[in-house]
Amino acid sequence: ATTWDNYINVAFDVSKKDDLQFKKIKVGDNAYFVYEDKKGLIWVGTRNGLHLIKNSQLADFSTNVVESSVYRAVDDNPRSLPTDRVRTMLEDSKGNIWIGTANGGLAIAKRSTFDEFSNADEMVFDTYQANESDLESLSHNHILAMYESKDGNIWIGSLGGLDKYNPETNTFTHYNENTGHLKNNIVSGIIEDEENNLWITTER
Repeated sequence: ATTWDNYINVAFDVSKKDDLQFKKIKVGDNAYFVYEDKKGLIWVGTRNGLHLIKNSQLADFSTNVVESSVYRAVDDNPRSLPTDRVRTMLEDSKGNIWIGTANGGLAIAKRSTFDEFSNADEMVFDTYQANESDLESLSHNHILAMYESKDGNIWIGSLGGLDKYNPETNTFTHYNENTGHLKNNIVSGIIEDEENNLWITTER
């Protein structure tokens, strides 16, 4: 569980205990989310970067501090994250890690690329950002949600509505108030049901 302070909260061995024991673990500054990738590694998105907790499966959490690699905006690395504020994350079926930021747009890298860089400050990402002069660019740079549907499409929710990524052209199709698809542009959640319907949550 993430809370709006400098900690995440770990409940130990929930499958075997009725009386849950929680431990506060310090990770970054103001955590937005916690995410488990397909390797079982734990990631935490915060206001000061994306934290990859090292050896999360083996950690005994005897202290309230864990070691982590931190991916953030680095001045002398133009291909680092575009901003430190990481709002959401997605690992897709093709092995890509999608990172949604607050006002920095999207950053994408192969999952395997993270293993190639021992220094997180040297990590490289491809980025996508909103461009008013490009109608097929990202709708908005403040990303709130991402989802991969069963057909492999990547959907992005932001303060500008819902986008579908088009991998063949590296462009985005927009669904928002202006296109008549949504009643509100603030898209905070996306999920698909068994009938292949996408459920989209908006501010109103």
